Amino acid sequence: GKLATNKVMLVGYSLGATTALALAGGELQIASLKSSCEKNIGKLSDVQSFMCLARQLPENNYLLQDQRVKQIVALKPASSLLFGETGLTKIKVPTLVFTASAEYVTPSLTEQINGFNRIPSPKWLAAAVGASHLSVVDPLVVNTFLGITNPSITSREVVGEKSVEVRNYVKTITLAMVAQLTPNANKYNVFLTPQYAQVASTPLFPFSLIKSSSGINT
Repeated sequence: GKLATNKVMLVGYSLGATTALALAGGELQIASLKSSCEKNIGKLSDVQSFMCLARQLPENNYLLQDQRVKQIVALKPASSLLFGETGLTKIKVPTLVFTASAEYVTPSLTEQINGFNRIPSPKWLAAAVGASHLSVVDPLVVNTFLGITNPSITSREVVGEKSVEVRNYVKTITLAMVAQLTPNANKYNVFLTPQYAQVASTPLFPFSLIKSSSGINT
């Protein structure tokens, strides 16, 4: 009786965040992915080329929503090809997307901002200027990741003690999202505002947050 197993908030990072979008109701659009992969061959980013592996799936549409998931936090998801133009419009729960300006693995514009515009409200987009893909990763595990990743990517990453402010901000807004499923929701709403993002900003990492029902201009 201590765990509300039918009232879950899912937090995902990178391709785990992509999974979170799918479990929140995002519909995989394999037919459009196949078309995009064929038309844009040679022009795709590394993560888009990776997503093109999904063209081997036997079906054209996949709806993987889990009814137990009541809201999600998607930290730097890859979404540009898997969900096509309409897949993310099927999301059924409140969604917070986190992005970063120095994002080389899942580029901010194509993978997070464009996708955010398609997600129904209520939704939040939080951003950290100066942060990179691994900035949110716990220092205890990031060194292992860096050891198996392409050096040309990892040399541009802002990690460890350098990104502690980013991790603290992500922890705060994630906790505030958790609170939205509790009677204390109103007490934590302040942390999901542009004003708090400004207060939490540092000279190295300016933060911003928007809550939007109509998307943002790109």
